[in-house]
Amino acid sequence: MASDEKRVKRRLSESPAVDTIAASDRSDRSGANAKAIAQGIIEVARQLTLGGTPAPKGSPFFGLDHDMPYEASALRLLSSQGIFRKYELVLEVGSGLGGRARWAAEMFGCQVVAVEVNRDKASIAEALNRASRTQGVWVTCGASAHIPLRSGAVTHAWWLAGQEGNAAQRVLREVWRVLRDGGFFALILPAATTEAAAVWSEDLGEAGFERPETRLWSVEHRGELHRVAERRFAEYATRQGWAPASWCGLLGTVAREPTQLLALFTRRRPLVRRVAAA
Repeated sequence: MASDEKRVKRRLSESPAVDTIAASDRSDRSGANAKAIAQGIIEVARQLTLGGTPAPKGSPFFGLDHDMPYEASALRLLSSQGIFRKYELVLEVGSGLGGRARWAAEMFGCQVVAVEVNRDKASIAEALNRASRTQGVWVTCGASAHIPLRSGAVTHAWWLAGQEGNAAQRVLREVWRVLRDGGFFALILPAATTEAAAVWSEDLGEAGFERPETRLWSVEHRGELHRVAERRFAEYATRQGWAPASWCGLLGTVAREPTQLLALFTRRRPLVRRVAAA
């Protein structure tokens, strides 16, 4: 793994430096900073383990680091498309607390570069990586429209709940740049409409991707073990005197869970074909 780490670090260093967005600009904090939240997640997971509850495979923090309102097993659909393969280097855009990247690396043996624009989330992800001793996951903090990787560096990529508008176009073009020719890209949207899918399909085409295959599938809500961990963390936060607004957003805690996800699967169109199409 040492050679893998050197290879990824070299790929990161070969690209221009990117500006990170300060936590105070992107996070709503009231008494809990990133370091404290990471320590809280680690402590809750430790207490659950000491109490005789084993952590699920690929989720050493009982889902507290997934920052999404459904089970990580929903990502198995991506593996059916060949996005997660052993020894391949893949990219996650907007990686949050790193839980999805750690899950994919553990379950499938792939190596993941996780790019997160929010400095608080990236800091927590790095702390959890160290605590879990996860192999094959590298977290970098930077703007998703300026991914710190050389062109063609990754085999596949995915983006969960991408934002809309001009920023999305910049991100899509950057994902196209770092993907190798023919590499898969999966865009996952919660509860999206057919109209939204059509807009995203057009955006993908303009960014240089093939016409996407669209799939709508039902997802499992967070399991009881995940909910128990969330309750334990809420109790921990209350004891620390943290306001809910200081951590709920970072952990992806929401009142309403989606029942369906929309997945757009596409491939990077080679530059020669892209120019010809233009």
